[in-house]
Amino acid sequence: MKADEEGILQLIQLEAHFQTEQDGDEIFLKMNGKKIWPQKRSYFSCLREVPSIQLNVETEVTVRPEQKVKIELWENDFIFFKKKLGEFTLVLDQKGGPFVTDLQLKTKEFARYALMWEVR
Repeated sequence: MKADEEGILQLIQLEAHFQTEQDGDEIFLKMNGKKIWPQKRSYFSCLREVPSIQLNVETEVTVRPEQKVKIELWENDFIFFKKKLGEFTLVLDQKGGPFVTDLQLKTKEFARYALMWEVR
């Protein structure tokens, strides 16, 4: 691997193993403070019956030793507005994949999500 090599981060799929709401979460993803998914709506309504969500999100990144990117998972809660459920920490030290990263919770509510991604 070359130092500071440019690459494309591809977010492939989001697995909703356990959601915070019985009727499904209303979610969106942010990176570096900006919403990156869904692109044409405020949020994506998860249904309990659809645990795998195809993402197809691409962003340019730098690939280098110990490079990390955090992807935040937010929930659009109509009572409490928007709340950050947690973060996916992606280690971008090589090209390849697909890789799977579990959500690190940042709330007292329980949820379990996994993010499939690759760098090319």
